Amino acid sequence: MCQLLIDPKLRHALQTLGVVELRPHQLGAFISIDRGHDVLALLPTGSGKSLLFQLPALLDPPGALTLVISPLRALQDDQATTLQAHGISTALLNSDLSESQHAEILSAFTQAGGILYTTPEQLCRDDVRNALQCSSLRRVVLDEAHVIAEASDYFRAAYMDLGSFIEAFPQAQRIALTATATKQTRKRIIRRFQLRDPDIFTVPMRRNNLHLHVKKIASPAKSLHLTANDLLYRGVENELMGWWENRSGSAIVYCATVAETQTLAAWLKSKNWKALCFHGELSQKKRKRVLNKFKTKDRSLVVATTAFGLGIDKPNVRLVIHAGLPLTMDDYVQQIGRAGRDGKKSRCVLFYRPEDFARNKQILLHGASEPDRQSYYLTNRLDALKDFVSADCCLWKIIEKYFGEYPHKSCKHCCVCKRHL
Repeated sequence: MCQLLIDPKLRHALQTLGVVELRPHQLGAFISIDRGHDVLALLPTGSGKSLLFQLPALLDPPGALTLVISPLRALQDDQATTLQAHGISTALLNSDLSESQHAEILSAFTQAGGILYTTPEQLCRDDVRNALQCSSLRRVVLDEAHVIAEASDYFRAAYMDLGSFIEAFPQAQRIALTATATKQTRKRIIRRFQLRDPDIFTVPMRRNNLHLHVKKIASPAKSLHLTANDLLYRGVENELMGWWENRSGSAIVYCATVAETQTLAAWLKSKNWKALCFHGELSQKKRKRVLNKFKTKDRSLVVATTAFGLGIDKPNVRLVIHAGLPLTMDDYVQQIGRAGRDGKKSRCVLFYRPEDFARNKQILLHGASEPDRQSYYLTNRLDALKDFVSADCCLWKIIEKYFGEYPHKSCKHCCVCKRHL
């Protein structure tokens, strides 16, 4: 281990990436990857998961190819731009390219190597598979690996074909990275991505700088002439006013659907909030523009669906609001993980309405395969948030239990702990 750490090639690679040294939670996984083992790494958002494949790629011999599979083009674009700024050979292979651009990038990287980002859908193309067969494919990386566990014939079906794809490259190392995975999800990732006796690395889920709050939106009295949405929007605005008065950082408001995102963003704009709006139905050009505004301005507010945030690393997000129940506990933890990446105190507020549970059940059942509809896996995901919002003990303990961790002491600062002080 010591010999590895003083290797001049490693030091140079770290400098190229603008990194001083590996953090403790990265070191064990990197050593395992350096030895050629398959790896499943479950590391918190903002912990530098991408370094676990970027660094080995820089240490590879000339011509070696690292293929990175990720679910969102925004995520690919963000990481690729950073690598290109460091002079590292990187490209995106996706449907935004013309056929000639696609062929040019595919040919260049399968011959000369580098880091090539793509989506599972691209790997269903015969020309892509054939070109990769002729390459020096060194490793295949599955970023945001929890998505493969959620895939079905109705949701990101191409993920279901990754097993047959990976079988064609037995020489390639396999690395799966995610911030959130229960024990069941880990098993699915290992099986579907065909990890071979992987080394598994985890760190504790809890982040003590995130202060969690849950607020129920009750049905308003008819005499008030208000809807549940009116109360929800007022609650969101009150939280935003507190954030704005603190004069610190940025804020993200998550909604469950595109329609809810658009409606809330429009309502906030009518109240003179400069709210950005982000969802999967925006054009690629508009998504890039919104992401750029959010990342470059010190104080930004964005209203978004779950399409926003994967791999977006902005250190000073001080407030994350859920305007309605997130779809799953996994989504919730992923999304609050955008807050406080600089280690400073940040606030996470979940507003929910009783009817949100029925909506979530409908969405999850619609996207699930038939075996999942009958399984404990789906039932557990539906029940987890019910337990969370009705908890009478520390909210962080509920999260730790869900993800199979031994619960630590009460955090003393979530809304439940404060009630018991």
